[in-house]
Amino acid sequence: MSGKATTSTPNIGLRGSSGLSHAYIQYPPLRCNVPKSRGLFYDDGNKLLLSPTADQVFSWKVSLFSPLIGPTTDSISEGPIIAIRYSLDTKVLAIQRSGHEIQFWDRETAEMFSHKCTTESEKSKSLQLVETKKLNVSWYVYTHESRLVLLASGMQCKTFHGFQISSADVVRLPRFEMVMAKSEANSKPVLAAEDIFIVTVYGRIYCLQVDRVAMLLHSYRLYRDAVIQQGSLLIYSSRIAVSVVDNVILIHQVDAKVVIIYDLFADSRAPISAPLPLLLRGFPRSSSSSQFSGRESESSDVNAVSSHEAVTYADTWNFLVRDFVCDVANKLLWKFNLYLEAISPNN
Repeated sequence: MSGKATTSTPNIGLRGSSGLSHAYIQYPPLRCNVPKSRGLFYDDGNKLLLSPTADQVFSWKVSLFSPLIGPTTDSISEGPIIAIRYSLDTKVLAIQRSGHEIQFWDRETAEMFSHKCTTESEKSKSLQLVETKKLNVSWYVYTHESRLVLLASGMQCKTFHGFQISSADVVRLPRFEMVMAKSEANSKPVLAAEDIFIVTVYGRIYCLQVDRVAMLLHSYRLYRDAVIQQGSLLIYSSRIAVSVVDNVILIHQVDAKVVIIYDLFADSRAPISAPLPLLLRGFPRSSSSSQFSGRESESSDVNAVSSHEAVTYADTWNFLVRDFVCDVANKLLWKFNLYLEAISPNN
């Protein structure tokens, strides 16, 4: 016999126990590994995952999630890329080149022009400045699904101005302040953009805010003429992410590597599930009965390809609206799902 390790044929299994998980991601993920890619960008308006290179942009349609879907490509000019996305009719590609310049490319005519977002340039090609609103802004959050942008201001970034954008007009929401507990040292914590989540469930818009001192997730219902605090949810991790699947909220406790499921529409604020690990379904694994000789084994092709794909809540995960997560380091896209068979017996 040779001194090499003997490996059995890989089989498909579950990492973790399906009886101890209420949410899962399905293997394989969508792999978006483009040579010389400048990163991955998510166009939430068109549900496209974009991977630009120096002269091309590759795009995957992820609304009907399939790991076998192939990308489409468009040619682009060289230059820095801060952000990139398509118009809602996908006829125009926009690339943010700097803090004040956006480049537009008409896919039908191949015409290209740049627009500088300054007060001096009120008109450029087909763009026209409609209105200016002067506010002190520290940062903002926006989702296409809600058409809502929230602008944070103040010393603690807890004062918010909201604007809901439509083709007809721009609706300004009442100014409101978020609740923040004081630390024991009586210092004033500062909200960051990653502490705020805009979610839409049952057609209603909510804002979820992480209070790291109180270890609570405050929820606010956003109306056009009012903002009302709805209550608070317990959290167990300093790093929180939020997903929406089938109109229920998945609160990812990233440091603790567990997820809790809530229904904001229910009268009770009790969670649907206890804090449980995220399940990875369908991951190929070698049989645990494999025997190894004294020499270091050579990894199987499956293990070589999939070792980094077996990690849930990796440091490189970037959570996307509404139910996706992107592993930016390994160029992978996963989709969250509810494990209804496990939820039903517990409710």
